[in-house]
Amino acid sequence: MLIAIINHKHTSNAIKLKVHFEKHSDVICIDSGSELNQEEKKHFKISLGNVYYCGMINAIGEHLKKNITKYKFVYIIASDVEISEHEKLVVKAKKAFDNSAIGVYGPSVNKNGSPHPQMINKNTNRYRKAVFIDGYCFAVRTDLLLNLCPIDTSINFIGWGIDVYLSYLAIKKGLLTVVDDQMVVQHRPSENQEFRSDARNQRNDWFKQLGKKARLYRQITSIELLKNELGASMINHLNWK
Repeated sequence: MLIAIINHKHTSNAIKLKVHFEKHSDVICIDSGSELNQEEKKHFKISLGNVYYCGMINAIGEHLKKNITKYKFVYIIASDVEISEHEKLVVKAKKAFDNSAIGVYGPSVNKNGSPHPQMINKNTNRYRKAVFIDGYCFAVRTDLLLNLCPIDTSINFIGWGIDVYLSYLAIKKGLLTVVDDQMVVQHRPSENQEFRSDARNQRNDWFKQLGKKARLYRQITSIELLKNELGASMINHLNWK
């Protein structure tokens, strides 16, 4: 497993995550446009200009292509995520992907950690089927991520919709997307309304150049009543191939 930590201006936590996770897994840190001092730069294998979320996902894709036989899945963690049980996060992800039916996996989150209800911890102490995993902290099979990359950053560089499309790619292959209530992380979503508006517009433009079924999947999974385990089960039984 490869853990990829992506960072923009949360450098101290990115380094903290790296130091903890490299005890348990291979780790790559990627920075996008932060002002790093010389000591901080030592922790980042890839330092880029401000390429936003999708630019960093593309960089992960390029790294995986060079190590195509080494990593069966990759865990992508944004540097604004707080994690208290690092070894447990690694163990739970590896166990999840022992199940050949799982394509995309994510931990649950604190009650205010995501605008998407399927991500909030439900105290089930098990996996739950989900329509997609919010993109701040998730693991995905390498072949699915490489099917996504390269993302056209001339249309979508902020990255909204990437998480939905990954689950669409998974469901096309008959694979599940799951949230793990056995693992909880802490996260605080952005409340910058101008940023959110730009992200929404980019997502809409990006999906316009995808296939008809991808657009349908996005429309269905945006329905709040289907963002639960029953809704995900219903969606999984539809024909997406």
